[in-house]
Amino acid sequence: MNILILYILAAFFLFTELIILFRKKHFNADQKAPKDRQSLLLFWLLIPTSITGAFMLADYEKLLLTAQIFRFFGIIIALTGIVIRWLAIKQLKDKFTVNISIVDKHELVTDGLYRLVRHPAYLGLWLFAFGLGWAMASWWSLAVLVVAFSIAIYYRIYVEEQVLRQAFGQAYEAYSRHTPKLFPIFNF
Repeated sequence: MNILILYILAAFFLFTELIILFRKKHFNADQKAPKDRQSLLLFWLLIPTSITGAFMLADYEKLLLTAQIFRFFGIIIALTGIVIRWLAIKQLKDKFTVNISIVDKHELVTDGLYRLVRHPAYLGLWLFAFGLGWAMASWWSLAVLVVAFSIAIYYRIYVEEQVLRQAFGQAYEAYSRHTPKLFPIFNF
C-alpha cells in the first residue's frame, strides 16, 4: 500500500505540472521574447529522471514504525510543496509563464508569498522533491531527488533573476536585498 501512495503522489505531481504547461502555454503574443536558456528543458529532463531513479532506489520493504512515520511526514511535506507552488502561480496570474519571459505590463510582485521568498513556486517544487524523497525512506532516493531538483531549480532561478534584474533594475535589486531567494530562513 505504501508504494501505491507514493506512485499516486508522483503521478499527481506530474499531472499538475502538465496542467501548468498546457494552461500557461510556452509562449504567447503578450510575451516579449523568452530568455529561457534551456532551463525548461533541464527541468523536463532532470525532474522525471530523478523521480524515476528515486523510485528505483527506494526501500519499500521497511515496515518499521519509523519508516512509516517518515513516509507520513514526507507525503505531508510533498503535498505542502504542491500547494505552495500552485498558490504562487495563482498569485502571479497572467504574469506566470512556463518560459522565462516578461509579459506586457509586467509588474514586480513582492506581496503575499513573494514577501517571504523571491521564488515561492520553486520553493514548492523543492519541498515536493524533499518530501517525496523523505517518504521513500531511502537516503539515496532523498539525495537523488534533492540534488537533481536543486540543480534544475537553481539554474532556472539564475536565468530568471538575470531577466528580472534587466526588466526591473533597482526595484528588483532592492527587493532581492531584503527577500530571501528560495528559503524563508536562509538567503541562498
